[in-house]
Amino acid sequence: MFDVHEFRSPGEQFRGVDFWMLNDALDDDSLRFQLRQMRQQGVSSFIARTYIGLKSDYPGPGFKAKLRTVVETARELGLKIYLQAGYMPEAVVGLPPEYAASYVEEKDGRYTLERTEIYVDMLNPEAVRCYLRQAYEEMWAEFAPEFGRTILSVWVDEPNYSKTGVPWTAALGEKFRARSGSEVDFAALFHDTPGCSEVRYHYWNCVVELLRDAYFKQVRDWCHEHHLLFSGHLMGEATFHANFARGAAMMPFYRYFDVPGIDHLTADLPFRDSPLPRWGASPVYDPDLYITPLQCASAAHQAGCKFMLAEMYGVSSENLALRDQKSMFENFAVFGVNVRSVHGYFYSLRGRGKRAYPPHVGYYQPYWEHYRKLTDECARTAYFITQGEVVAPVLVLLPWNTAATLYARGETGGDGIPALRALENLFLNLIVRLVHGQVAFELGDEFVIADTGAIENGRFRVGCATYSAVVLPWASKLADSTLQLLSRFASTGGAVFALGDTPCPEAQLLAGADLLLTALEPFREFKFDSDHPAALQIRHQREETGLELFFVFNSDCSSTHTVTPDRPCAEVLSDGTCRSAATFLLQPGSGLRLITRVAAPATPATPAPRLCHHLCLPDQWQVVRRSPNALVLEFARFRRENDSEFSPDYPILAIHDMLTAEQYHGQLTLRFEINCACPFAGTSLALENPSRQQISLNGEAVSNQPMGCFRAREFETITLPELKAGQNILTLTLDFSPLEQTRHVLTELFANLRGVELEAPFLLGDFGVFSHREPSRTNCVRMSRHFHLAPAVQEVGGELIDRGFPFFAGTLCLRQSFTLERDCTRAVLQIDHFNAAAGTVFLNGVEQAVLAWHPYQAMLTGLRSGENILELELCNSLRNLLGPSHRPDGEFGSCFGGYGHPNKNWIGAVDNQGRKIAEWYNHRTPDTQAWCEGYLQVHFGVAGISVSWEEN
Repeated sequence: MFDVHEFRSPGEQFRGVDFWMLNDALDDDSLRFQLRQMRQQGVSSFIARTYIGLKSDYPGPGFKAKLRTVVETARELGLKIYLQAGYMPEAVVGLPPEYAASYVEEKDGRYTLERTEIYVDMLNPEAVRCYLRQAYEEMWAEFAPEFGRTILSVWVDEPNYSKTGVPWTAALGEKFRARSGSEVDFAALFHDTPGCSEVRYHYWNCVVELLRDAYFKQVRDWCHEHHLLFSGHLMGEATFHANFARGAAMMPFYRYFDVPGIDHLTADLPFRDSPLPRWGASPVYDPDLYITPLQCASAAHQAGCKFMLAEMYGVSSENLALRDQKSMFENFAVFGVNVRSVHGYFYSLRGRGKRAYPPHVGYYQPYWEHYRKLTDECARTAYFITQGEVVAPVLVLLPWNTAATLYARGETGGDGIPALRALENLFLNLIVRLVHGQVAFELGDEFVIADTGAIENGRFRVGCATYSAVVLPWASKLADSTLQLLSRFASTGGAVFALGDTPCPEAQLLAGADLLLTALEPFREFKFDSDHPAALQIRHQREETGLELFFVFNSDCSSTHTVTPDRPCAEVLSDGTCRSAATFLLQPGSGLRLITRVAAPATPATPAPRLCHHLCLPDQWQVVRRSPNALVLEFARFRRENDSEFSPDYPILAIHDMLTAEQYHGQLTLRFEINCACPFAGTSLALENPSRQQISLNGEAVSNQPMGCFRAREFETITLPELKAGQNILTLTLDFSPLEQTRHVLTELFANLRGVELEAPFLLGDFGVFSHREPSRTNCVRMSRHFHLAPAVQEVGGELIDRGFPFFAGTLCLRQSFTLERDCTRAVLQIDHFNAAAGTVFLNGVEQAVLAWHPYQAMLTGLRSGENILELELCNSLRNLLGPSHRPDGEFGSCFGGYGHPNKNWIGAVDNQGRKIAEWYNHRTPDTQAWCEGYLQVHFGVAGISVSWEEN
């Protein structure tokens, strides 16, 4: 039951389960430090996951010793652990050949059986038992006493079979014969042939049943026998063709998880300020934002699961900070996601680890000190949407069986089938119409219905959920068990509606979504008005007491809208107070918590100030840095051991790729140029592994002994001599050997690879970094790469990037004064354009508020007659320091290059059509489709600031 006190300080179970990427040599002190940091910022549980860059003997005794430190520290701090073994069952090293997954592939008109090397045959019970012994029993035996205590769950990430061909196992042929009375006609699985629909229908049903029994049931049972929860997410959830390519189906398997989950990597957040669009985004709705969460949430509700997880944020941008993370979580919370899973907290930023795959959340981020604000707010929303029971009287059947009859693997890998694409688009558009049409509904799966379906008291039951109406969208193929239940449901007066052909004679056929919405009016539970109703997404819950809870999300990131409920409601604010109104404001890309009556004595709402005075402040501020400024030394000339001359200048990652391609082993000298308008003393250099390099500045040897670190412990700092006016030459000399390559891409996640990774150092100090601004049609500030140092400016306007801060990563303070004629008790600060991760507002030296998302407003107290001092402490993210800064399309929310190619989006080797550019580093100007020589940096600063107040 909703409780205001618990809402204010939600329990641990509402604080999510976050990925902690172990991606470097593991140090006991660092492990303990990071766990303490995570705990302080509101983290409750984490998935200990090996990741790209790990330096360890995994899964050997050295790794287990470090894991022991993790477990002991977590126990001391009250943290819970979810265990993941490598990337299993998709990357099992040392798998016996007879237990490796097989697939049938078409080659020159013939169908051949092929075998993988590291995929477990998840259709084979014996193979899965072998996997459990190797991956869980042997691997985690010494930690068994902590099972069900500190170690709460096993986590599986994307269990799937090989995307090549169609899956096969020895038992599949026999099962198919028993079901259909014939042998598998492989031609029918790859191409349209006479009778292919029935072959496909029976084949894919067999695959689902084998997966269910061999893998999902067995792993669940093993977990429960060992006092562990079974949790994870699947792969290829959003479309039918992706289902068949990687996991056959999704909904039938969620019910075997104790904490079922989804993932949504990349981002599409078109806010007005600092927009983060998804690259190549089309006008078509994203099924990952609708079908994926709906499938999982529906299955969870039907199975009686209280919690549902969404892994989110990864593979997007370092600039995905507090506002964007809150927005994405709330986007999924409206579907029922109440376990936020951050991808990810990264142990290290060393080498390619800093590029695989942002955002990197952790102590090194400038906004880290404010991260608790986000975790607390998301926990409150998670608590809120977990109260009561979801109200969803309509069941929409997933037309999976219809899709199975259409899927032909041979047609461009199964994703180029017009009829299947048409079904996917029709279904997605229907789902979008229902969601934004405020129809409360869930999805139904025929496998689940066959096992748990029943007709009770005139309602259609699926497990723990019941429905008053059933919709059959383009369900031309239905299981006999489904048809029988539908017939019984209709005979009791139940409503059955159909779009498109259906074998269900009791269904009322409708010609389109408009007629369906009209037909569903009697089953409508609510109707909220809005100035933009198409932007609304609403979740409805009801408690036994009669209390109703609504979570309303504004899917429009660019504008504020109004929402008027159809019944008296109060908004539940973060402090637990409830504010009643007839109409509420819905901030861009934000959620709104509404209840129908106050569940505890209400705190009288403070009347809004009667703002009768308004002062617009100029975009002119005194600026003081709280962190050193930085210049990224990305371009260098290089000289091999036997070279007589230095090369032309290249990006540092290009040099790395060139030397790797030629398999160079030997001494390497990098030469950087630093241009200064005047001498600068007190500078330092941040770089990785300085003690392994010889360093000189203008011919003078520099000590390579670290004196500290900058942002992350991997960025060690050394003190430099004074920089002179004009050109300065910095050289780094080291022994280079290429980074080893893995045989299988996924083993990159836990392989200990030897070799050198070249990385750009950072020059730090009290200076400004200047070049000229270049034209750009992107959402970024484009700066020429030819930077020079000059004295830091003392005053800035609204944009900080071209005022000496193109690479700045930290906190700075903007300060200005204004004068009032008389004292004022209450006022409001409004910021129209806010480009920062977070900002702390001070008035006359007293902190007023921390701003991190819409609305960017702060109540001000203590305004006085005479001079008032307003200060804004702004922090940003690591984006402008770490990039990627050379993508011609600017900043967008996708940066995945594959586990074996984390540098892809930081170099110009592949264009936006996926075509390789030979020797891209020799063809950098003019801009190509994959590279711009200038720096495309995200905005940093504020503008449009005003103060409004009432008279005393």
